[in-house]
Amino acid sequence: MRITILCALIILSSCYPTRRTGWERYKGKEKALDAYFEKEKKFDPIEGIYSVSDHYSFKSLILRQSKTKSKEHYQQVAIVKDENLTRNFIEVNLDHNKFKRYVVIADIRKVAKEDIYLFKQFTLSRNYQTLSFTHDPNVGVLTSEPFKKKGFRATKITRSLIRVSSK
Repeated sequence: MRITILCALIILSSCYPTRRTGWERYKGKEKALDAYFEKEKKFDPIEGIYSVSDHYSFKSLILRQSKTKSKEHYQQVAIVKDENLTRNFIEVNLDHNKFKRYVVIADIRKVAKEDIYLFKQFTLSRNYQTLSFTHDPNVGVLTSEPFKKKGFRATKITRSLIRVSSK
């Protein structure tokens, strides 16, 4: 009886993404992603490989000065469909940067309004930030403009995901 239960647990655990480091990992890593993009014939407009860029606009609330800064193409991610009740898509990290490769870094839900997606973007501290992205299907760009307030300056961050390929 114990052996049967143990075998069932091993089989079930192999069907779900691993949480070895506390982060959900994409099943099968690179080979599974390549197979997904080769096998899948009809993609949702946001599915594909993206390059991530951030544009910062700082404004000192005391000195009333503005400054801008950009971080271009610092990360590559894949967005793939996910059959889950809490999300429609996942964003998978493809680079060795802050996150490990093939870690799920965002849960994505499509909003009823066309071309609007909600990203539950995970942080290294295991918290998350919800961002609203607008998709422009003509150029393959997802854009978000959250507003953050930090101390004595206001920061506006525009994150862009630019489609590199749909493989």
